[in-house]
Amino acid sequence: MGGLVWILVIGLVGWIGMRWIQSHGVKALSPNAFYQLMQQTDSQLIDVRESEEYRDGHIPRAINVPIGRLPHHLPLLSKEKPVLLYCQSGNRSGIAARMLKKQGFKEVYHLRGGLFGWPYQTTRES
Repeated sequence: MGGLVWILVIGLVGWIGMRWIQSHGVKALSPNAFYQLMQQTDSQLIDVRESEEYRDGHIPRAINVPIGRLPHHLPLLSKEKPVLLYCQSGNRSGIAARMLKKQGFKEVYHLRGGLFGWPYQTTRES
């Protein structure tokens, strides 16, 4: 009987922990939701890919801050404005989003699937 109670307690603690992470963690957005948030907010749009990738095409209005340089760029960002991050596949932007959350940024979002799934306009202009 005691073993069953411990299993239930561990399960409950795990469930609460997962709910907390989901409510306080990074939000991965679909291309549609990401685009709508771009249009509706005074957000900071950041492309965390390398400069060569950025020059090949990026979302209009995005600034390029390769993920390796992001820690040095943090003082230039507002922790009070939403930050929208993307990369080619969603992996680097997910890492960058977690980095920003750890540094105290309140609203951090990243594009699920990256530019691979982006159906909207991109540009080569700076």
